[in-house]
Amino acid sequence: DLFDTYTHAAESELSSTYNITGIPSGFVDRNSTTDNYNSWESYCTSELAKPATCGLAMITKKLNATQYSLEVHAGFNTTVSGDYRLVVYVLENDLQKGSAYDQHNYMNADATSPWYGFGDPMPASKYKHQHVLRQSLESGIWGVTIDASKLKAKGEFVKTYTLDISPEWNVANVNIIAMVAKKGTSVATHTVENVQECKLGETKKWD
Repeated sequence: DLFDTYTHAAESELSSTYNITGIPSGFVDRNSTTDNYNSWESYCTSELAKPATCGLAMITKKLNATQYSLEVHAGFNTTVSGDYRLVVYVLENDLQKGSAYDQHNYMNADATSPWYGFGDPMPASKYKHQHVLRQSLESGIWGVTIDASKLKAKGEFVKTYTLDISPEWNVANVNIIAMVAKKGTSVATHTVENVQECKLGETKKWD
């Protein structure tokens, strides 16, 4: 992020881990089988239908004008094995900034698109960026390893954080994303076992 010194760049690690060779590009469930964006919706539907082996809960509280506390709980309903990680990201929605945020508008000439006729490049004032990664609360994209002793029925792993709020952020639009990810042996075998989202100041119950 050109505007925010609180943001931690992870582009090179993401690109190397998931073999990203161009942008736009994306994956669902950290799995390489969904690099075609036309398949994202059907793949999401399929993944969401699967029973989860673990759950997540979050408690966030305002400490002062510039800090929030965050407590993340990961719990398991059965014994599992492997390299399980807790990953916690800070995201912001509805970002509109200066000209460096102008977007190439592939749909400028598409009369069926909401971006029809907005110009190419589309001015940043016309486009709101959603789910922008502001910060990873652990070093790197893989987060912190969940202790193997917790990977059993009724096992619970708890991690606490203190989040420093950047003056660049609009706190009302900041969300916390927590996920339990299983690191595989290759790009094709990485998975997300469960994920939850909550706003700052909210509590997310077990799910």
